[in-house]
Amino acid sequence: MSNPKNKIWLLFFILALVAAFCWQKQSNRAELKKQIQQQESKSPWPVYRADTSFSGVSQERILSLPLKLLWKFPTKDEVKSSPVINQGMLFIGSNDGRLYALKTKDGQKIWDFSVEGRIEAAPFLLEDKVYFGSSEGKVYAMYAQTGKLLWSYETQGKILASANSFVKESNSYILAGSYDNFLYSIHAISGELLWKYETESYVNGSAVLWEKDKAVLGGCDAHLHILSLQEGKPTGKIKLAAHIGASPAVEGNVAFVGHYAGGFACIDLVEQKILWEYKSSGSKSAFLSSPAIAQDRVLVCSRDGFCYCFHKKTGEKIWAFRTKGEIDSSPVVWENRVVFGSGDGRLYIVSLEKGNLIESHEIGFSIASSPAIAEGKIFIGCDDGYVYAFGNDAP
Repeated sequence: MSNPKNKIWLLFFILALVAAFCWQKQSNRAELKKQIQQQESKSPWPVYRADTSFSGVSQERILSLPLKLLWKFPTKDEVKSSPVINQGMLFIGSNDGRLYALKTKDGQKIWDFSVEGRIEAAPFLLEDKVYFGSSEGKVYAMYAQTGKLLWSYETQGKILASANSFVKESNSYILAGSYDNFLYSIHAISGELLWKYETESYVNGSAVLWEKDKAVLGGCDAHLHILSLQEGKPTGKIKLAAHIGASPAVEGNVAFVGHYAGGFACIDLVEQKILWEYKSSGSKSAFLSSPAIAQDRVLVCSRDGFCYCFHKKTGEKIWAFRTKGEIDSSPVVWENRVVFGSGDGRLYIVSLEKGNLIESHEIGFSIASSPAIAEGKIFIGCDDGYVYAFGNDAP
């Protein structure tokens, strides 16, 4: 017969193994959860409007409400530029003529780079470089970590909008519009011109990618332009009622864009026709805000003081949220919420479903900058000269 004591020791041994296995499994789950949270907390915002199609939708998953001010960084003039974020660094321009690189954690300055003109354009991040335009008419390429200049390219007009990029034969090219009426395609590393596309008036907004080999661009000549990225040749254009100061957003074969006459249009890029158009009334009804596309909805803000939500297929107005100032800030969708700034000096967060106010934060000066949401925070510039970070944890 076997020894009862041996059986007891065997039982204890088996129980110990089971306990160790369960602890290890739980530990692995906790570590996996931690890794997922860390990965989500590093969700980048390298491009104005989140991606090269300018969807305006954040993938942030760890930010929660209510928000509080975490930090603010002073520049020496208005901040109309919008932030871009990656790997713990924030980049933003100021009308004081400097591009700033800040730590997203606490707002500490890493470096700044001075130019001759204002920097209203949002920067653009591509790999380890940051690109931006200025009111003096130059496009700059810099190393993001150090602020060292790689190259600059001079146009003949001011540059107020974010750059974008595309790939041709394994080479990346920067797209930048200028008030000299041209859209430029510039080699991202060498700074050499590939092509330039001429419109009939200023280019105030950004070019958006469509189908990988085309760009869609709104012009102050009142046309939405479609052009080949490979050669910079036009493939079509759609006439609107007034000049287009905003950047379009593209989903599938459809573009959404507003114009100065108070119209906001949905355009079939294949058929090159307007599918529907909302027309607001009043003398201050221009759309300078760029739209966000989320679920079955498209959202855009107007100088009439409203943030609008439309059904993207029918153009039906689902809701309109009113502020007390003109809105040039472009809305960002985060989960089931919409975030934007207003000329009344407040940062607003409203419900995507019904447009109800969730919370607002008074800054006190007009906000023309558009928010960026990443790393568990909302970042935005303001006309008081500060860059703000909101979140729910201490930095």
